[in-house]
Amino acid sequence: MATETITTEEVPSPASVIFSNGYLDEIVENIRSRTGTWSRHVGADGLTDEQATTIAYIDKLPKRSKLEALSKDPSFYANIFCTIFTRITRVDVLQSALALAADLIPGRFLYSIDMLRGSLSTCDDYKLKDLAAQSYGAILSVKCTRALFWAKITTYGPPLLEILRSGKGGLQLQYYTVLVFWLLSFELEPAEELNKKCDIIPIVLDIMKIAIKEKIIRVSVSLFYNLVTIAPEENIPALLVVSGLPVIKSMAQRKWTDVELESDLVTLSTTLQEAHDSMSTFDEYVSELTSGRLRWSPVHKSIDFWKRNVEQFKEDNWKLLKELAKVISTSSDNTVLAVASNDIGQVITELPEGLKVLQQMGTKTKIMEMMGHPDPDVKYQALKATQVFVARAFA
Repeated sequence: MATETITTEEVPSPASVIFSNGYLDEIVENIRSRTGTWSRHVGADGLTDEQATTIAYIDKLPKRSKLEALSKDPSFYANIFCTIFTRITRVDVLQSALALAADLIPGRFLYSIDMLRGSLSTCDDYKLKDLAAQSYGAILSVKCTRALFWAKITTYGPPLLEILRSGKGGLQLQYYTVLVFWLLSFELEPAEELNKKCDIIPIVLDIMKIAIKEKIIRVSVSLFYNLVTIAPEENIPALLVVSGLPVIKSMAQRKWTDVELESDLVTLSTTLQEAHDSMSTFDEYVSELTSGRLRWSPVHKSIDFWKRNVEQFKEDNWKLLKELAKVISTSSDNTVLAVASNDIGQVITELPEGLKVLQQMGTKTKIMEMMGHPDPDVKYQALKATQVFVARAFA
């Protein structure tokens, strides 16, 4: 599939985003009006006398004075906040600390990334999660912070992805969480690897399908636009595999109040359609396989497909057969395991010499063990593949 890679310099920087809303502003102001009780958390909760005294003093200062104090010893304040967010569990205290941290963002307080993760991971208060996600967005609106965040995406990503998967916490939280990934997508490495590391495309596509707020659709489409524009080879196949084309085409035919949204949808629809039209059946199969999201599309049971294409599984030292073996070893999805077992059986039927590769990788043993799998389809496909192994071993 021929695609034109566009550098990040050709993609506009994110437009200025206002990280506030009346609902959250009111919450934050109520939190700020409380009388601090930091001294109660000395000792057992991990704060020293010096830290508690300092944070109580800073809490009462005007915002500009807070930033001036921070600039004198940012590491000291970072340690205080990290202690609060990792040792203290009371929601009111965490809220007060987050509100204080919000006053220090986007000053020089990049250390706040770690403390915000604690709020997203461990707290069940969705108002607090709202504030944390919005603060993440404020931090990542500064270009230099994105590399720091991306370097620890395996740590920072899961709490955000759980918010999107669960659908809990309201539309505002959903919006600001998608916006975090959109801000990351302006950088080349995240654009290339976001879907691989976070499976972000199917998650956000599912959100788009049921979204009732235009701004959620807007930020989701903007995310896809960046991914497809900056890293087309990685993301166009991934969007096609999860049936992104019909969703995008349908939305492109609707009327929207946002002219830029309409334009991005048309561009995405055209780009995906051209890519789809240029793909052979085998190209589609390879895209599905490399995505790791195998499903029962017609090719998997087409004898003609396997006879015409099976030789390509030998190329590059059995690269595609090894991809199937990797899916068997790593996936926990029952449909994926069943389809991969079927495909391996189809390959070995035509290319029995591939059995040696499967034995070396431990895949043959793994499939035989799956004959005891609780899912009936996985069990059946594993049985069929094992029968092929036995028949071809003595062929």
